[in-house]
Amino acid sequence: ATVSSVAQSLGAVHPDAELRNAGETCAQELSKVASDMSLSRPLYDAVSGLEVADADDVTRHSVEKLLLSFRLSGVDKDDATRARIGELNDKIVASGQEFDRNIREDVRYLELDSAEDLAGLPEDYIAAHPPNDDGKIKISTQYPDVFPFFEYADRDDLRKKMSMIYGQRGYPQNEEVLHKLIEARHELAQLIGFNNFAELVTADKMAGSPERVAAFIDELKGYTGEVQDREYEVLLARLRQDVPEAEKVQSWQRSYVQSKVSREQYGVDSKVIRQYFSYNNSRAGLFSLVQELFGVRMEPWDTKTWHEDVEAYSLYDGDVEIGRFYLDMHPREGKYQHAAMFPFVIGIEGRQLPIAGLICNFPKGDEPIQFSQVNTFLHEFGHLIHWLFAGHQDWSNVSGISMEWDFVEAPSQMLQEWVWDYETVSQFARNAEGEALPEELHKSMVAERDFGIGMRTRRQLSLAALSLSMYCLLY
Repeated sequence: ATVSSVAQSLGAVHPDAELRNAGETCAQELSKVASDMSLSRPLYDAVSGLEVADADDVTRHSVEKLLLSFRLSGVDKDDATRARIGELNDKIVASGQEFDRNIREDVRYLELDSAEDLAGLPEDYIAAHPPNDDGKIKISTQYPDVFPFFEYADRDDLRKKMSMIYGQRGYPQNEEVLHKLIEARHELAQLIGFNNFAELVTADKMAGSPERVAAFIDELKGYTGEVQDREYEVLLARLRQDVPEAEKVQSWQRSYVQSKVSREQYGVDSKVIRQYFSYNNSRAGLFSLVQELFGVRMEPWDTKTWHEDVEAYSLYDGDVEIGRFYLDMHPREGKYQHAAMFPFVIGIEGRQLPIAGLICNFPKGDEPIQFSQVNTFLHEFGHLIHWLFAGHQDWSNVSGISMEWDFVEAPSQMLQEWVWDYETVSQFARNAEGEALPEELHKSMVAERDFGIGMRTRRQLSLAALSLSMYCLLY
């Protein structure tokens, strides 16, 4: 599992395209090994025969979880069925990698004619995007470029163009890939004994069934409908101040109009706020917070990395090293474009330390970053320390965040709440002159933070419903 994690991670982040391809190939081969093991009758029989009645709770849970994973893999099927299951597992891994690669490597650009097209954007952003030799200004679909553009660019037509370009990454090639992936997963689920893939993936979760997932989505829709409608009407009313004939708020207008509402109704100007959050200061503040909260310390880890931007650290509890991690935080060609924690090594107590990498795409050094990116930094770092703190069990399948997927977001959601504590934030939120984020401005940020929560929640629910509908007929 460790070798597979490293291969998969480097396949997503290494600057050398050949090595990325090699990482994907290696991950595919190791996935075949894992699939063969999950379908091995002798191995299943051996685990089934283990006497664990007198074992400790963790060992019993590990064995129970392992036996369930065997059954959900189709180990009890006949030879021909198990062979087909193995083929489908290989196809699913390859299709998933192809889907991700098509998005990762498809960086697109919006070409602007002059700096006038950047009206509304912060001065540091404009300075960082000078015209090229042809007099054109290129804005990429990478996060540091595209998110400020959606929020600040005054030109509605240009935000619309960027929205189209950004949303088309990986298209059209991923349309066929997605169809193949859905078909393979559906056949796999039916061979194992389920009606559809949604039933298979919920069988070992707290929800237990796609019907309960659908019911939960519908329940949350009921809670958020009124809030969403109220927020939307506020945005539409504000848009009509500029565009009286507007009938709806388009997707490319939401961030821009919401920023105006935040500024005018709550006194929260994100262009002012971002001046207090550079990447370097935010990293230092996050490190200080985690060290104080958990009584740990972070020291540089002297090891090779895959790129000069990547930093490496060791995590200590007193004098005991309890984990190691990488920070790969800035965009580059061919790199994974989202933000996530990548597990590298599963920790086993007394045998190997847990190792993980935090992969993000933020501006570098002392460049300002969006406040939303500070939230993302804390959230994803919550996954990282969860992996490191929990990676000290005797058995790999209950070590790290793999123990219970239903709990996986809780530590991250708790850690990101600290951005709303002024005593914490004021320690690192400072502008270029060294002045701390004003407390009154932070109070306004706290008052404004829930505006849009209905629309954001509804968007996430729509994505969940879309995913569910691809694999069953509940929607």
